[in-house]
Amino acid sequence: MSTVVVDGLSAFRQEVRAFLRDHLPPEMAQRNLTKVHPSRQDILSWTAVLASKGWSVPKWPVAYGGTGWSARKLAVYEEELDLAGAPGTNIQGVSLVGPVICSFGSDAQRARYLPPIRNGTEYWSQGFSEPNSGSDLASLRTRAVRDNDGYVINGQKIWTSQSMDADMCFVLARTDPTVKPQRGISFFLVSLRSPGVTVRPIRSIDEGESLCEVFFDNVRVPADSIVGEEGKGWDYAKFLLANERTTTAEVPRNKRLLARLKRIATAEQRNGQALIDCPVFRYSIAELEIELASLEAGVSRVIDGNAHPLLPSILKVQGCELMQALQKAQIDALGPRGIVYFPQGHDGPGGAQQPPVPDHARDVVADFLFRRAATIYGGSNEIQKNIVAKVLLGETSPTNGAPRDEVHAMLEASVARFVEKSYSFEQRKSMRLEGAAALLRNWKAFAELGWLGVALPEDCGGLGGGAPMAALVAEQLGRALALEPFLFSAFAISLLFSDVAEQERRDQLISSVLAGDTLFALAHWESIDTDDRTELVSCAQRQDDGYLLSGRKAMVFGGQVASAFVLTAHLDGAVALFLVPRDTSGMNIASYRLVDGQLVVDLEFDNLSLPADARIPMACDVQSRIDVAIDQLTICACADALGAMESAFRLTREYLLIRKQFGATLASFQALQHRLAEMFAQLEQARAITMSTLSALDSAEPAARRLLVHTTKAAVSKRAFFVGSQAIQLHGGVGMTEEYAVGHYFKRLLVFQSLFGDARYHTSQYAAVMANCTG
Repeated sequence: MSTVVVDGLSAFRQEVRAFLRDHLPPEMAQRNLTKVHPSRQDILSWTAVLASKGWSVPKWPVAYGGTGWSARKLAVYEEELDLAGAPGTNIQGVSLVGPVICSFGSDAQRARYLPPIRNGTEYWSQGFSEPNSGSDLASLRTRAVRDNDGYVINGQKIWTSQSMDADMCFVLARTDPTVKPQRGISFFLVSLRSPGVTVRPIRSIDEGESLCEVFFDNVRVPADSIVGEEGKGWDYAKFLLANERTTTAEVPRNKRLLARLKRIATAEQRNGQALIDCPVFRYSIAELEIELASLEAGVSRVIDGNAHPLLPSILKVQGCELMQALQKAQIDALGPRGIVYFPQGHDGPGGAQQPPVPDHARDVVADFLFRRAATIYGGSNEIQKNIVAKVLLGETSPTNGAPRDEVHAMLEASVARFVEKSYSFEQRKSMRLEGAAALLRNWKAFAELGWLGVALPEDCGGLGGGAPMAALVAEQLGRALALEPFLFSAFAISLLFSDVAEQERRDQLISSVLAGDTLFALAHWESIDTDDRTELVSCAQRQDDGYLLSGRKAMVFGGQVASAFVLTAHLDGAVALFLVPRDTSGMNIASYRLVDGQLVVDLEFDNLSLPADARIPMACDVQSRIDVAIDQLTICACADALGAMESAFRLTREYLLIRKQFGATLASFQALQHRLAEMFAQLEQARAITMSTLSALDSAEPAARRLLVHTTKAAVSKRAFFVGSQAIQLHGGVGMTEEYAVGHYFKRLLVFQSLFGDARYHTSQYAAVMANCTG
């Protein structure tokens, strides 16, 4: 998966790469590309190199040595260092305690502690978890008792990473046991060289050493070792953990793991061929790469400030789970080589020997075993789901938090008002019974509200909003389960008509669209059994006074209410567009509906006679324009699905809050809370990848655009089915009834995930592109 270059950052990316080429020792990079536990020496020496450039603490305030870079610049910097094999800096010092000291420490503490962290001369560890207080930090038992001019600390900490190498440790200790747990905790800076401190390394399941137990036995610390105010350590800890959870989305590491997986799959042979050439394994890699693209889109949304406040917790969960999935795929790719033990430097004389296996297998299993902790540290995934569920169930109306500019906000409000007034679930049921007349009435209302031209260029009389504005309307209509073919008959048709070659004809067609007097139906797909848009059988032949058309079209949305069809057919070796009135003699129209109530038709025509002006003269290659239209239509359909997913989620949330079982609301059961949190996570990830693709679609070259579409449709289809099916599950028997709305949202999402190619199809297409790139 190629890195998306953000405008203005390409030169900076090249600067970072040049610095790494000149200053990162190759042997250090090679060690750390595979090494599970980077050494103190590598970490501190590399920090010193970065400090010489002013890059060792980029996130700190500029006054304390930070760079003042934007969040985007920071993301580029971190990604390049990780991909190059740089060992990283001392996380506990640079990323965790450093920002706490910057924000809450005294001037004396800043002067004493910040320079050694920044320059790589002092190493820190974290003293939070205890044997009986893992993710539940507020229950910690370590005590700090005031004694004259300082404190005496007694207790035990566990899982303190690299404490055997550390000089300092930041420690949470209880200073007041008489108040509620969170209020009686203070934040201390403690030298691990202090009398009474004992550090015992814990060998983890990979047989490496990085985790430790730290014992405090009457350890005396001065009064100025406490950060901020006594009793407010819990507040400082939450500040610190917020930083930790943001970084544990692990996008750079996951990119490196994906690259390594591809190298392993290229080197490993199965049945006489490279493993990456096995379609099944290549498909599984494509699935992981699509998940990584979704994760990166979520991180970008956080960076840009467009995310729901809960998204960092969601990303922590999904980033760590993806990391483990990538490592499992590496083990699978290695086969028996993936269970071989590599010595880690502490086995001692006569210990384990270097195994006779290739370098690409080095430390893979050790990393796989050690990173099982990724879903535990920083607040386990289960704790993150608890946090997410608690907030979701406590909010009056959960929102995605994305800001809108004035034009988009006005349009969104316009659609929302219409939906609230004219498209309730009960009103929708009446429309389904009424059929075509209701759809045409609403279509006229859409025209009067100006929605039919939102995507048209301004010089064509539209709002010039393109796919992003059409997607905004589609999302609101998706919430309403709208039956009108907005995307097919307004958005896609207007895209095609805006490229009509003759201005008078173009103006005439566009005016018909905008007025809502004529509903055009796009008739392009020819079989519901194939997703290949180029499989066009319909053909046109010239005759003296026009054309003869023969062929068929399948699942034409809006066909039951359309006044005319915009039909594609081969003509003289190319694809042409034809305008075919509904009442044209010789065209057979078979009407039916989909499970979600949308009305469609199939068309059959044999030697259909059309006048010369039935052909729509285009100013561009028709196939290329159709490709663009379908790609944009597909992503806007993802937005429609977002609306349906969000409504299904909201209905489920409300149901859990009011439905009682066993004398308690369903919302009180942790298993159901986690299900709701997972639904929300999938919804927000679908939103992130859809919005990311919408912003990049217009500027992407055709091949890159197709890859974006494959990625997004596969990702959103998978998530749409998950949200819809979980909504049914959490509603129980109620969800199975036709008169309740949630089942209709599930059916809408079922239709979506099958249209324009399902997740399997788009993942396969992505895998095929990957094969061409690696072949």
